[in-house]
Amino acid sequence: MKNIALTFCILFAVQLAYSQDTIRLKAFDYNSQTRDTFVTFPEGTDSYRQILMLYNMRCKGARVSTGSNRNLGCGEWDYSCNTYVEDNSRTDSLSASTADYFISGFSGNEYNYSNSPTNTHYRNIQKKATLNMVTDSSSGSVGAGNNEVTYMIPISNNPESGYAGKSQFIYSAEELIAAGVSAGEIDAISLNAKNVAQVANLQINILATSKDSFQLSDLDLQGFTNVFSDDISFNASNKLITFHTPFVWDGSSNLIFEFSANSKPISLLEIESHAIDSTVGIVAFSGHSLYFDGASNYVEANSFKGILGTNNRTIEAWIKTDKVNGEICSWGNDASGEKWVFRVNGDGTLRTEVNGGGLNGTTNIADNQWHHVACVFAGTDVSDIKHYVDGVLETNGALTNRSINTTAGINVRVSRGINNRYFRGDIDGLHIWDEALTATRVADVKNRLINPQDERIVLNYKFDVVNSDIVLCSAINSKPGTIMGNPTYNSFRAQQIFKDFYISPYRPNIRVHQGNFDFTISEVFDFDLVPNHPNSVTRYTIKSNVGTNIDDEKVIAETYNKWDADKKEYFYDENNLLYDSASVTSDGTITVGQLNYIRRWPSRLEIMSFVTPYGIGLDLGAEGKTWTFDMTDFTPILKGEKRIFLSRGGQNQEEMDIEFLFIKGTPAREVLDIKQIWPTQQYQPNFSQILADDVYFPPVAFNTLDSAKSFKIRSAITGHGQQGEFMPRTHFIKANDQNFERSVWKACGKNPVYPQGGTWIYDRAGWCPGMATDLAEYEISDVSGGDVITLDYGIANGEGDSRYIVNNQIVSYGEYNHGYDLGIIDIMEPSNKVEHALNNPMCINPKMKVVNNGVNTVNSITVEYWVNDPNNKRSFTWPCYLSTNGVEEIHFPIDNGIWSSAVPGDSKFYAKIVAIDGNPGADEDASNNTYVSEFEFPEVYPSNFYLFYRTNNAADETSVKIEDEWGTVVFQRDNHANATIYRDTLNLGLGCYKLTIDDSDNDGISFWANNDGSGFFRLWEVGGSIFKTIQPDFGSQSIVNFTVVHTLDVPEHEVDLGYHLYPNPSTGLITVDGGDMQGAVPTLYNSMGQEINAPSQRTESTLTYDLENFPSGIYYLSIVKNGYTWTQKVVKH
Repeated sequence: MKNIALTFCILFAVQLAYSQDTIRLKAFDYNSQTRDTFVTFPEGTDSYRQILMLYNMRCKGARVSTGSNRNLGCGEWDYSCNTYVEDNSRTDSLSASTADYFISGFSGNEYNYSNSPTNTHYRNIQKKATLNMVTDSSSGSVGAGNNEVTYMIPISNNPESGYAGKSQFIYSAEELIAAGVSAGEIDAISLNAKNVAQVANLQINILATSKDSFQLSDLDLQGFTNVFSDDISFNASNKLITFHTPFVWDGSSNLIFEFSANSKPISLLEIESHAIDSTVGIVAFSGHSLYFDGASNYVEANSFKGILGTNNRTIEAWIKTDKVNGEICSWGNDASGEKWVFRVNGDGTLRTEVNGGGLNGTTNIADNQWHHVACVFAGTDVSDIKHYVDGVLETNGALTNRSINTTAGINVRVSRGINNRYFRGDIDGLHIWDEALTATRVADVKNRLINPQDERIVLNYKFDVVNSDIVLCSAINSKPGTIMGNPTYNSFRAQQIFKDFYISPYRPNIRVHQGNFDFTISEVFDFDLVPNHPNSVTRYTIKSNVGTNIDDEKVIAETYNKWDADKKEYFYDENNLLYDSASVTSDGTITVGQLNYIRRWPSRLEIMSFVTPYGIGLDLGAEGKTWTFDMTDFTPILKGEKRIFLSRGGQNQEEMDIEFLFIKGTPAREVLDIKQIWPTQQYQPNFSQILADDVYFPPVAFNTLDSAKSFKIRSAITGHGQQGEFMPRTHFIKANDQNFERSVWKACGKNPVYPQGGTWIYDRAGWCPGMATDLAEYEISDVSGGDVITLDYGIANGEGDSRYIVNNQIVSYGEYNHGYDLGIIDIMEPSNKVEHALNNPMCINPKMKVVNNGVNTVNSITVEYWVNDPNNKRSFTWPCYLSTNGVEEIHFPIDNGIWSSAVPGDSKFYAKIVAIDGNPGADEDASNNTYVSEFEFPEVYPSNFYLFYRTNNAADETSVKIEDEWGTVVFQRDNHANATIYRDTLNLGLGCYKLTIDDSDNDGISFWANNDGSGFFRLWEVGGSIFKTIQPDFGSQSIVNFTVVHTLDVPEHEVDLGYHLYPNPSTGLITVDGGDMQGAVPTLYNSMGQEINAPSQRTESTLTYDLENFPSGIYYLSIVKNGYTWTQKVVKH
C-alpha cells in the first residue's frame, strides 16, 4: 500500500507553536493495520529548520489487558520495536560465506561416499512345507460367494499405495463348527483363485480371539502364530496352502486370519469371496512416509494459512524421530499468542506453543519408534490444549498460559516452521481438522484410513506421490503443498503395517483342512533389500551481483546422489533384531569448504529504537501517549517516496498513530548526508561476533564529503539475552584518534509509564520497557571535508548470552548558518508530555532546555515567560557559558504571580528568548525562540490532612518528604519499621507543595516480583475520608505536586451567609452584598492558591474588588464570619 505515512513505536505529547509554516504528514492512525508502508515526503527547494516525528501509542481499542485476557489491550510482553527508513538509492552490504557443498543428512566437513547404492537387509525365513501324504482328512468351507476380489491377499502394483499390504478377517467359532471344523489342529486352508498370479513371501498368521468384529481403535497387530511363510503360485483353481506349523484351535474361540505380502505382481490376485454386512474384514496397503533430514527439507502449503483466531482445531499425524526440537506442523505470526506450533520439545515430549506460552507433554516420543500424536484445542488459551500419544490422553507437563489468537502469517508448514526448527525423521498421515476431536475420536482415527470427503478435514497429507516435490491434499477443498529441499520417501514392509486400515465389504471363501498331514519342512532364507536413503549432494558457485541491491547468488553447479560410506549396511532377522553389519567401500571423499560472497540490500537507516511496555494492567488512555523525536538529521533521506517499516517483534503490540512535522526555516547547519556506518541487522550479533571485528563490525574507512564542515556520530545500542540485557558493559566507537565510550545501561525505576505488568523496574542495557532507547551523540573534531575517518566499534568484554542491537550512524553537516542562534528544545515543567509525567502537574519553578545552534559562545540568556496572558509576563536573565551545540537546563525564578491567569483545562505556559548577552537583536533566527507547553493544574488538597501508609518488609529503603514552593522541607520521615502503619497529620498553609516518596532499591513499596511484601500509601482528610491513593508499584520515586487553597476545591459557598457576588464573569469590578460585612474577614486568591492584594472598598453591607489590572483567569473569594466560611469562584475576562 502507499500512504503519506511513516511508522514508529513510542509515546510522547508535544505542544509547540511555530512562527513559520509547518507541513504535517499523517503516516499512520490507530486504525492502520500495516507497519510497513511507503511514505511520500516533501521534495523541492524548501528548507526545513526542523523535522519532528510525533509518535503516538495506545493499547488496542483503548482497552486494558488483564491476567485472563493478556492481549486485550496492550501486548503482554516487552518487545523491541525499531523503525527504519529504506533508501533504494544506496546499498548496505556485508561480507558472508557459505558452504560450497550441501549434503543432505550430513553435517561434517569430510564426506566419504560410495557411488553404489547401499541397503538395509531384512531376513525372512521361508518355511517350505512339502506335502508327502494326507490321511484321515476332513474339511469345511466358510463363505459361498462368487465375487472376484483383488485385495483378499493385498498385493499391489500401484507405486503410490505401495506394493505391500495386510488384511485380517474374522471367522467365528459358530461358522467353523457349522462347516464341520472341530477342535484340534488346523493343517491347511484352500483359497479359490480366479486367475494366475505369483505372490512372493506370503505370510499367513492366525490368532484366537473373543472379538466378533473389528474396532479400528483397538486392533490386534501382535501375538499371532505364523503358519505359512513362502513364495506361492496360484492357478485359476482352488489352491491348497499347507501350513508348516499346524494351528491348534480350542473349538470355541473366533479366529483372525491375517494375510500379508511384499509383492510387486505382474497381475493382481483375484480370490473368490463373499459379501459381508459386518466389520469382520479390514485391509491396509503400505503407502509411504516422507523423510525429513533435520537440516533443509520441509513442506509448505501453497496458500493455506491454517486455522486462525480461537477456532477449534486438531492436528494429528504419525511420526518417527530420534531428534528433539523438531517442528511437526506450524503456522501463524511470531508474536504473542499469534503463532501455532506443534512440535517435539527439547526433552523429547510433545509441545504446543503460541509465542509467550506453551504446553508440554510427558511421554518421550523421540525414541525412533512410530507414534501417533495429536493436539486438540477448544477454548481461548493454552490451558485449553490437550495432547494425545498413541491414542491416549497425555498427562500435562509444564504449562505457560497465554491467550490464543492465531493470526495469518506463514503458510502451514510441516517441519522447519516459524522458528527454523527442522524435524528429522518420518511423518505420515498428517491431518488438520476444524473441530476439537474427542478422546474417542482420536483413538478411532489413529489406525483408520481417513475418508477424504469428511468436511471436517481441512488438510490431508498422505505423502504417497513419490518422486515428486508436490504434496497432494485429498481434503474436499484441496490445499496442496510443495516440498522444499530434496524429497525422500519410505515405504512400509507388510509385517510392519499398522495404520490406514479400512473396512472390507468382502471376505474370502475359505476351506479349512484337518487330518494327518505328512510333510517335509525346509527353511530357506530370503532377504528384503530396503534401499538406504542417498545423500543428495549439491555443489555451488557464486554469481556476483555487484552494482545492485541484490545479494550475490549462490548458484547450483551440479546435483547428484551419493551414499555415505561411513555408514554400514545392517542386517535384521525376521524379528527385526540386528544381527550383523558390513562396511561400505569408499569411492572418494568430498571436502566441504567455504564460498565468500557479498550480501546486499537497500540501505536501511534506523530512525528510532524503542521497546514496548509490559501491557497487563496498563492503560494508555483513549488518546494514547505521545513521544516526540527530532528527525532533522535524516533530512537528506526523508525526501520523495520511501519505505518505512517497524520491525523486531513489537510492531503489533499496540496501536500506532504517527505524524511528521516539517517546519520550514533555516536549520542550524545544513545536513548534507547521513549514513549507517555498519548495516543494521535484524539478527542480534553476540558479544563474540562484535569482538571478532570482522563480519559484522569491521573497521571502516569513511570518505567524507569535500563540502562537509563537521561530523557527528549517532549511536543507539540495546542489550539482549540474560547476560546482555541485565549486565552493563562498556561499548566504544573510535573515530581516528578520538575514543567515544560509554556504559550501555539505563535506569528504569523512574519510568513514567507505570505501573506495568512485568519486571518494568529492572535496569537494563540501554533500554526500559515503554521507553525510547538512549541515543548517544558524539561530535568528531579535527576532521575536514575530503578527509578519511577511520571508524571502529567494539565492546570491552562479554559472557554468556549477550546479544546486542547496534545502530551507529554518521552525519555530515555544512557550515553553521548563524553566529548567534539559540533554540528552546523543551519545557519540562510545566508539561503534559509523557516523559515528564513524574514531575507534572507542577506548581513550583518551571524548567526548560536551550541549545546553542550558533558559532558564538553565549554568556547570558534573557527569557520572558507567561501563562495564557502575555500582559502578565515576567522576565529574567540566566547566566551561562554555552558553546556551540551546548545544551543548558534553565530553572525559572519563583514568581507566583504568573499562575493567576491560568485556567483549568486550558492553560499554556509560554517561554521566549528575548536577548543574548543583553542584546535583544543578537539572535539571527528567532523562529525557534518561543516554545509553548500545555499543562494541567495540580490537585487541590485540604490544609489539614494526614499521610496514612504502611511500609513493606524492606522499610529501610523508603523515605517520605514534603517540600514547599521555596524548597523548604516541611515534613520528612525515614528509618521506618517493617510492615508498620504510619499516620502523620499535616496542617499546611496556603501554597504549592511537593510530596516525594523515594525507594532506594527502585522497587516501590509493593512489587510482585520481589520478596518485600506489600505496602500502601494514602492521603486522608482530617475528619473526612481518603481523597488520594498513591500507586505503590512506583519503582524509584513517586512525586505528587499539590496546592493548598482554603476550600478552593468547593466551587460554591459552604454556608449560606446571604452574600451575593456580581457581575460574574467580570471584566474587572466585582461586588458582594446581601449580608452583614461587620466582622467578616475576606481573602482573594488566584487559581494557584496565592493570596492577591487587589484594590478594595468596604461598607457595612458591601464589599468591592477591582481586578482590572489583573490577568484574565480564575479567582476565588473567601469570606469567614462567625466561624463559617463562604467561598465563591470568580471568572475574570
